[in-house]
Amino acid sequence: MTSPGWFSVFDWLVGNFALNLYKQKQQMNKYQILAIFAIVGALWLITFILQGIGLYKMAKKTGAKRKYLAFVPFAYTLLVEELAGEISFFGRRVKHLGLWAMILEIVSVTYHAFVVWSMAVLYVKNGASLQYVSYNGIVYPVWPQLSGADLYWREFYQLGIEALIALVESIIFLMLYMGLYKRYAYNNAKMLSVIGLFIPYFKPIVVL
Repeated sequence: MTSPGWFSVFDWLVGNFALNLYKQKQQMNKYQILAIFAIVGALWLITFILQGIGLYKMAKKTGAKRKYLAFVPFAYTLLVEELAGEISFFGRRVKHLGLWAMILEIVSVTYHAFVVWSMAVLYVKNGASLQYVSYNGIVYPVWPQLSGADLYWREFYQLGIEALIALVESIIFLMLYMGLYKRYAYNNAKMLSVIGLFIPYFKPIVVL
């Protein structure tokens, strides 16, 4: 799962937890946000280790020299590219896809780290005055009138760049893992690649 996907999980958990507290006339504190962050982090770590084991086994079988990259955050994409071999997109060879995937993931994680921080600031400092509205059965938070740094954090949180990052990152990782699956599961490569984008635990299991 790409970092925008993990952020969506975190955002969903925080939002629903804050809503439940609101119904009970309570406010979220920093320890509760840290607990949610720890849960999402633990899930990410489990899936990353599972994927690492799978990539390491594949690298060992193929005689890849940099097997250790399977367990290195961000740099594991370089090993995926090495295992995938030549990657083509619409008949044209794509070079350095693993490197681009690594750079994009670093940028994405950095951006979402700031977004998570802005969420924490908003919910902890202004959660008491937070209101909710319902539209088509979906409940949305409505932030109060903010000023100064709080206004900056709200604007950053609601910027919405993650949609663009998620699109670009999904395309890059789709191409990268499709190349991997084409080499080791050719008949189901497209299906496995698409499913892996939407189901967070599927990709590590398939690689394993």
